[in-house]
Amino acid sequence: MRRDLQIPTLVVTGAWNPAIFQVGWILDHLFEVERGTKVQIAQVVRNTNDGPQTIYYYEQLGIHVSDRRLEIFVNSEGAELAARAEGMAARVFEVLPHTPVSAFGTNFVFIEPQPSDAVIDKLKTHERLEQESFKLKAQRVLSTFGIDVNTDLNFSRVIDGDSVRFDFNYSTGCGTAANGPEVVRGAIYRYLEQSLNVLRKYYELETYDLETFLIEPAAKQERVEQ
Repeated sequence: MRRDLQIPTLVVTGAWNPAIFQVGWILDHLFEVERGTKVQIAQVVRNTNDGPQTIYYYEQLGIHVSDRRLEIFVNSEGAELAARAEGMAARVFEVLPHTPVSAFGTNFVFIEPQPSDAVIDKLKTHERLEQESFKLKAQRVLSTFGIDVNTDLNFSRVIDGDSVRFDFNYSTGCGTAANGPEVVRGAIYRYLEQSLNVLRKYYELETYDLETFLIEPAAKQERVEQ
């Protein structure tokens, strides 16, 4: 099994102004790089259903902003890196407190390239359409579970060819930006452990590798404006 880190780990939906998020501003306010420090920024282009996205990476953390979504990418695992990603999200709420926000999402995607028959059987529906000589090529099962008063888990299981994809989306209503820092604190590892427990307990899947972007810093050095 592998965990896909090419999708955003943290997402804040709302009404954003992407023009604000220039490289210098991001380094200054979100990455908290000391002004005047020379750094290297990597640009990764990611193809999506909405077209190509440019993600700006600095030390394994990336960010992309559209008018509806602010996305933070975490290109590795580890408690320190997770805390830095959560700190970035919290600073967005603090620096732009008047931005209308609707929800905060924490996302994990796991792909099992060679699922066992037992896993496939668990994801089949009870219609037994194969009796009509149909061959199942793809199937998506989506369930929404209430985790607490403000948080839902949208859990999809997708059979796609020979693989199975498990998509965990924890969605927490923010209400206002002022509530954001509290919502984001500790979210990554709290929900990652819950997701891994589900995979272990119900699908007998445990070990996994990481699917990441190969990040190569641009030759040009960006400098935080003084």
